[in-house]
Amino acid sequence: MSNSAKKIFSPIQGIAIAVVSMWILGALGVFLLIHFGNWSIIGNESTRDAISTQGMGFYLAYFGCRIPSVVFAGYIIAFTRLRRPYVCTVIVVLLFQSTMLTLRFVRGSWIGINETTIAISVVGEIAGVVILLACALLAERYGRCNVQVQ
Repeated sequence: MSNSAKKIFSPIQGIAIAVVSMWILGALGVFLLIHFGNWSIIGNESTRDAISTQGMGFYLAYFGCRIPSVVFAGYIIAFTRLRRPYVCTVIVVLLFQSTMLTLRFVRGSWIGINETTIAISVVGEIAGVVILLACALLAERYGRCNVQVQ
């Protein structure tokens, strides 16, 4: 990117493109992870360490495949005509991720699992959102460095 890049999106356009890109690129990444990753969490009550290790490994891979979507969204928000694009990046990423978490919870994917697995899920979700937020902010900062202020 050269220094002649300009802020080309209105705030509404930038936020809409960021949300749609997080949805489409994130879904594509998760589809590829699930389809080609061959994930199977095995173990029983006596092997809690194996379950927790496999569960955290899955969450690391799950949020790792969503990183390109939030990086692209943060970079797009850097090209909007907002006074504080970093605040918008934080709000958009947090709202999107909390909406996705709420949809997974309402769908009932946590029903019928034990306390250890629920704890792993909660810790994995929180850690993943923090990692995604940090990646989006870094991408927004990088994009803002390459944008010429008008």
